[in-house]
Amino acid sequence: TLPRRSLVAIGGGKDSLVSIELLRSHGEAMTLAWVGDSPLIAAVAARTGLPTLNIGRRLAPELFELNRRGALNGHIPVTAINSALLVFAAVLYGFDAVVFSNEHSASSATLESDGRVVNHQWSKGIDFERAFAAVVHATVAADLDYFSLLRPLTELAVTRQFAGLTRYHGHFSSCNRNFRLLGAKPRERWCGQCPKCHFVFLALAPFLPKP
Repeated sequence: TLPRRSLVAIGGGKDSLVSIELLRSHGEAMTLAWVGDSPLIAAVAARTGLPTLNIGRRLAPELFELNRRGALNGHIPVTAINSALLVFAAVLYGFDAVVFSNEHSASSATLESDGRVVNHQWSKGIDFERAFAAVVHATVAADLDYFSLLRPLTELAVTRQFAGLTRYHGHFSSCNRNFRLLGAKPRERWCGQCPKCHFVFLALAPFLPKP
């Protein structure tokens, strides 16, 4: 008997903002949620004017000590971790939907090795989404839905929609260097050098003037 409202993951980038405005256009009651203490995400969330839920986290210092001693850093399935946290929050605070914003290409393989295809962001893909949603329905709450609103859309379809959301153009960022735990972060919202910055520039180029 969860209330009819959505808990929407926000990451400070274009995808979640497209989802938020699509839901708003349909009159969906929602609260925006994120994990960690990113000032950039907090500022973008505030820009929406919607209710927010910020879930704090504290990493064990032993992790950094292990890194200093040579332990390898793999790709952390952060979407799976955050999905579980938001499901917990949805039950705790009363939401019947947890909404992410992974688009179509997130399911695509990014590497082929020894004849096997590998998706380094597997927890953003449709296979994880379906499996996780099934577990939520079966073991957490039958009326709690988990899905990615942008799953049918390509990257270009998302950027076409975002190009019209001018109120966010001076506030969003998809540069991963903003979210480093250790080391220097960009002075601005974009470093202008990493592959993510280059990709977003190219994806928006058909729809926005260069400046």
